[in-house]
Amino acid sequence: VKLTAIRTIMLMEGIKIRKEKGLYQGRRIGSIVTPEKYLKKKKSIDILNYLAKGTHTYHEICKIVNCSPSTIVKTKRMKEQVA
Repeated sequence: VKLTAIRTIMLMEGIKIRKEKGLYQGRRIGSIVTPEKYLKKKKSIDILNYLAKGTHTYHEICKIVNCSPSTIVKTKRMKEQVA
């Protein structure tokens, strides 16, 4: 038996015990942000504005908006999904 399998079994047992005690409830309902809500956030709006201008690189946008390159890619993809 691999170490990861043992770790998974132990994790599942721990979750089962915590559920029985009422201490574990899992992810809350409605905790996932819809693309529409995500695109209304100030940071998303700023990213899309800088991308639309086309005068800044991803690296420059990251510094200006204080985000990671993956956030820029995520925002751009969500905008394409919604459009």
